[in-house]
Amino acid sequence: MADRESCELQRAHERLGEVHYFFHQMQQLYHDPTMFRYNLNAFMSALKSTFDFIRLDLERAGHTQWWKAQKANIKTDPILAGFQRGRNVSIHQKEVFEGSQIEAGLFRGRDLRLALSHQDGSARTSAEILDIVRKASGDLFIDERHADQGEQLGLLRRYVAPEISATDHVALASSKAFARITELLALAHEPLGREYDAVPETDLTDPKAIARTIVLLESDVDPSLPERWGWSAP
Repeated sequence: MADRESCELQRAHERLGEVHYFFHQMQQLYHDPTMFRYNLNAFMSALKSTFDFIRLDLERAGHTQWWKAQKANIKTDPILAGFQRGRNVSIHQKEVFEGSQIEAGLFRGRDLRLALSHQDGSARTSAEILDIVRKASGDLFIDERHADQGEQLGLLRRYVAPEISATDHVALASSKAFARITELLALAHEPLGREYDAVPETDLTDPKAIARTIVLLESDVDPSLPERWGWSAP
């Protein structure tokens, strides 16, 4: 692991800290579309700045050719190129997403069992939508007592931004982007004779890890519910 204070890439490290911060803010505030959008915009800007500082720090250290060789890889990486494109769109044209895909209904754990799907273009939080579903569905999905432990109402939300990715929803794409910028920074240490540990992409894109972000359950909104339903401790 490189000593950041003495590392030639110190400024890139500092900017990566911003990427890391906004990535976690996006996860924590995922179910509030307005706050998620704010943090996504900041995440994209911090990503771009990290690229810039890797280049500048390497040029200052005399490794201009190394960066030039990597530029082609960045341009052909659909995720990294997508976030650079998304940043340009959000700054100069429009927001990169205008709504989300919602699946609300019955979950066991965070696994979807039965749901109704719709497109939501509003700024309503997932908790607000889930409350509407709970009141409107009655016992369509589950009995009021939640007698089957582990089953409860929930909502799965996917933000889609074609400018960023034509195949991945934003939570998955941003997880890939964060892992790949750490990988790029790790590679940038090699011409300096240093080492840096990248974040494994498989850790961030594991389906269970993604589900913890994109699924909101009744018990997430009110942690006292399992006890009120009479569920035993897991």
